[in-house]
Amino acid sequence: MLQGQGTYSEKVPDPDEGFTQADLKDPQKAQAIFKVIRARLDKARQERPFGYLVREAPAEDLRGLQQLTGHLQAGLFITKFRKIFARDEMNDDLELVAATLGQNEDTSEYEEILPVSPP
Repeated sequence: MLQGQGTYSEKVPDPDEGFTQADLKDPQKAQAIFKVIRARLDKARQERPFGYLVREAPAEDLRGLQQLTGHLQAGLFITKFRKIFARDEMNDDLELVAATLGQNEDTSEYEEILPVSPP
């Protein structure tokens, strides 16, 4: 993605595309529609067994990602938090909890870098 060979986010296909509520009123037609939708869902699950990569970030941040070329290595991830804390939230420490997805655990090491002014 940093070298322009991939995209930051993927569009999730709509399995219902092309069908309306009115199409479902005819029982025979409805069965055919359900069959098409199930086939579309199965195809999506086969193509992306772990789901689609859907994420959002400001366009300016995405353009700035190219600066990381050469620094970011395979298997490493960078996470940026966008959070404005209220005054009463500043009394407690921010605790990062390892993410899990099914049997997969995130065993990342975290390094905190506070924002600094550009040189």
